[in-house]
Amino acid sequence: MAVTHSTVAWSEEEDDLLRRCVAKGDSASAIAALLGDLFGTVRTRNATIGRASRLGLRFGASRPAMAIKAAAAREAARPARRAPQPSSPPTLPPAPPPRPAHPKPAPAETKVFAANLLRLSEQRRVEAERGQPSFFAEKLAEMDAAGPDSEGVLFLERSLFQCAWPQPGWDAAPVTEKRVCGKPVKLRATALGAEPTAWCPACFERAHTSARRRLDVKGLSSIDRNVTRVA
Repeated sequence: MAVTHSTVAWSEEEDDLLRRCVAKGDSASAIAALLGDLFGTVRTRNATIGRASRLGLRFGASRPAMAIKAAAAREAARPARRAPQPSSPPTLPPAPPPRPAHPKPAPAETKVFAANLLRLSEQRRVEAERGQPSFFAEKLAEMDAAGPDSEGVLFLERSLFQCAWPQPGWDAAPVTEKRVCGKPVKLRATALGAEPTAWCPACFERAHTSARRRLDVKGLSSIDRNVTRVA
């Protein structure tokens, strides 16, 4: 897949993916990375935010809307309150019972809590130094046990731990039917531990091998031009 610059005009497929991801609540950085993996375009975080603004999309707008709908549904489910009779004097609600005071933790409990915090902090530090956090390891183990579909998975249903390498027929398929590899992804070591890449080990090697071949062909072409000029 060729990598293009972020100044290239946005395609309809990219706009459709941007709308879907914003509706799901994904961040601009995650959407920009997904656009690069799927379409081969370099879209920065700022470019993604600008495009969303031009399309009238707002990041995080779906969460307040869902909260408002849930509050309205709870309010509608409540039984209607009857208006007080004019003749009856208003009645004050009973005073709530006094809240019991929270007992102070015993010294022994405080020591146990502090020891647990130290143990958890040390465990996270060791996992970060290994470059393989247990969270990623458990997710990849679950996916290995399940096994990917031979036809891959729909890229709109792909999780963070599934390979995003396009399957055959990617260019001809509509956005809703595009499929990717779907195998467990390769982990990459960072300063904070390990994070998932976009490809599985096999597709990762395939992508880098293709990039090296393109560089070799380009270098040979330039050498051939230089030799022709000298001749």
